[in-house]
Amino acid sequence: MSSWEVEVKFPRIKGFSWWVESDEYETLEEGLRAGMESEHPGGCRQELPLLAAEVQEALLLFPDPTELESSLRPVVPWASVSILRQILQLVNRHASEQH
Repeated sequence: MSSWEVEVKFPRIKGFSWWVESDEYETLEEGLRAGMESEHPGGCRQELPLLAAEVQEALLLFPDPTELESSLRPVVPWASVSILRQILQLVNRHASEQH
């Protein structure tokens, strides 16, 4: 997948980069939780389901970790199977605990 296709297909994953790359938080999980909580409560219904859908689609389109990284990393440098799975798990946890 070309870089422009990644930007068009996965804008929410790309937009979530600040929360992943920020050095403001002690751990990656803290940054991811902060990103999700920044949408709470109103944006949860609008943004988090769409973010989860993009993450799930990326994981399904690129089941091979090397292929996922080579396709997404030119646009989303932090993209990896483990980080995307962690985002998906935290979105699901947030939805089940907060809503």
